[in-house]
Amino acid sequence: MLISAQTLSVLKNFATINQSILIEPGTELCVLARNAVLGRASVTEQFPVPVAIYNLSNLLNAIGMFKTPDCDFQDGYVCIRGEGGDGEVRYVYAAPSCVGGRIPRNLSTLPPERIEFGLPDEKWAALQKAASVLGKKELRILSDGDEVSMTTFDHKYPGGHQFSTPLAGDPGGLRCNTIFQVDNLKLLKGSYHATITRNFTVFKNTSG
Repeated sequence: MLISAQTLSVLKNFATINQSILIEPGTELCVLARNAVLGRASVTEQFPVPVAIYNLSNLLNAIGMFKTPDCDFQDGYVCIRGEGGDGEVRYVYAAPSCVGGRIPRNLSTLPPERIEFGLPDEKWAALQKAASVLGKKELRILSDGDEVSMTTFDHKYPGGHQFSTPLAGDPGGLRCNTIFQVDNLKLLKGSYHATITRNFTVFKNTSG
């Protein structure tokens, strides 16, 4: 299986969120950060078997050894071959328990008490720019039960300068005041559908 440049870009981004990943059979990639942010992306490749990787950057470096790598995913390992018989790497998977185990794939399995909203690419870009201009290292998601917004923030100086943008969504009558470090939101360029639950926040890229 040839892995597209777009999918490699997603995996490189996920490696900055968490070095360990469990890829389930199918076309969806998920990674859970230590700050309870769940990254999700749909890709064109169909992974045939569970792939547990302890050090994702190391696997990507192994794939990068070849100009046109062909990845053959088997039970227990992936065989990475270069074109023209110029060598191959047999990369052994980790035990699923070593990479954090399985995480929810289907939003229908999440608790019904959740806040959902859209984060368009242009608003995410504006928030990042505003955080840089105003010298803010945090972003805050606010819900009063009727409306959702995202703002720049600094918990040490909550009354300081602030940029805010409204977000289209359904808070379902739920309130929230969720704060993230800007550097912890390693989102790829594109628009997202976000879901906030009691235990974690899911960002799923919807740009296709």
